[in-house]
Amino acid sequence: MPDLKTETTLPEGQTPGEAAGLGRQAAKGALWSMANNWGRQIISLLVMLVLARLLTPHDFGSFAVIVVLVAFAQAILDDGLGEALIQRPALADEHLDGVFWLNLGLSLLLAGAGAVAAPAIQQAYDTPELAPLIWVGAAVLVVGSSGAVHQALLFRRMAFRAIAVRTLAGIVAGGITGIALAVAGAGVWALVGQFTVERLVGTLMLWRAVAWRPRLRFSRPHVAELLPFTLKTAGTRLLMFAYSQADKLLVGLLASPVVLGFYVLAQRIQETVITLLSRTTTQVAFPLFSRVQQDRVRLGSTFLLLTEAVLAVSSVLLLGLSAVAPALVELAFGSDWRTAGEVLRWLALGGIPTIIGSMSGTVLRGVGHAGRFMLLIGLGAACNLLLIALLIDRGLVALAAALVVRQCCFLPLDLLALHRAIGIPPLQVLRRLGPVLLASAAFVAAWQTVAGLHLTLPHRLLAEPLAATAGVLAYALVLLTVGRRSLRTCLDLIGLALGRSNGKTRETGPATAVPAGD
Repeated sequence: MPDLKTETTLPEGQTPGEAAGLGRQAAKGALWSMANNWGRQIISLLVMLVLARLLTPHDFGSFAVIVVLVAFAQAILDDGLGEALIQRPALADEHLDGVFWLNLGLSLLLAGAGAVAAPAIQQAYDTPELAPLIWVGAAVLVVGSSGAVHQALLFRRMAFRAIAVRTLAGIVAGGITGIALAVAGAGVWALVGQFTVERLVGTLMLWRAVAWRPRLRFSRPHVAELLPFTLKTAGTRLLMFAYSQADKLLVGLLASPVVLGFYVLAQRIQETVITLLSRTTTQVAFPLFSRVQQDRVRLGSTFLLLTEAVLAVSSVLLLGLSAVAPALVELAFGSDWRTAGEVLRWLALGGIPTIIGSMSGTVLRGVGHAGRFMLLIGLGAACNLLLIALLIDRGLVALAAALVVRQCCFLPLDLLALHRAIGIPPLQVLRRLGPVLLASAAFVAAWQTVAGLHLTLPHRLLAEPLAATAGVLAYALVLLTVGRRSLRTCLDLIGLALGRSNGKTRETGPATAVPAGD
């Protein structure tokens, strides 16, 4: 793997040849980014499937606390300082040295605080083995932070191949370690071993991929130049942490590690599916929306086109997952995990408003209204935590249903924020997405009708797939009847991604090939 050198300047202009080279680099980067996202999610899910057969929900719940605490520290460390290095137009070696030592010092400080607080956290969660797990997690945090600058340099150079190789190698090595320890009867320490080896291998590969090495110097002026951006980014990441991770801490605190294990497994499957369906789209959509942000008509049309296409594919898959969730989880992970399947049934339904909100948020960030996006994220996180506090005693299924209702209620707020940002009315969005939403309603009606027949089948696990099949057929029938435009949009975008497009598209590029009107 070639070494990557550090640049100290960035050209202000580019020749046509350089611009074409950048385009080819971005195209290759998109492919490696997709490989990274899909490979990471699929391999992680397969490893979790094996480990869930060997370990207990209590093990997963106990380990989830460690993951959330490390994620909290990384939101402060790697994301903020690392993104400052990526975003800055010109870098000096003093910037890199300063960020490395500041990051390492902060990681030691946070790790020390976590180690000291470990006994109190163990007592709060009433889990005897939690303190030693936190101590190991603190050490892993320090090791991982030593590669933050190297990773930022890879992203800065758009070296997505090196990033993908590093990520996948770490996941595979960690997965093998975790499975081996679980077979040996290590219990929750199998998950800790998986986590530790994954981070250690990833960090070692980062140091191998990047030629830069830190020197014993710290320039305050250079670090101070990065702090304004770092503080804003860290604040954003902390809000995202509260939205995506703080709920796990509260569930574990108010319930038990077993309940948290069910919740974590269901949420992990939902996040994996949504990531596979929409993350690559939003990664491409963000620079696309940024590029056409001055042309609000084209921006609105691009948003509608992409959202319609993503939702047409995502809705049927998420609804199908919801229909078979209990049977699927029981078949894949064992009967001990069926409660997680009941929770997943609701969380999968919540994936539909989540995808629409994600596309809306990508527009807000692309046109410079990240503040509105983060306000919505903060309100959503606060409401989620409030619902957990109020409903956890009623059971995980009731809580999951309430979280889905909350997501649906927040969807109008997302569309109103979009309207204020780019002028597209919420009713126009709903009209464009109407055929897909109508097909989704037909899926639910057919699914529930067949499920309510209580058919006598050789095995009870066959009833849910049969009902799901009826829902898929109803979805396809409605979409073929009233949503042919949605299907054409999906096929056109697939063709564009594969390089099969008309002459105008090839000449003008994807950003300008989008129709100007609805």
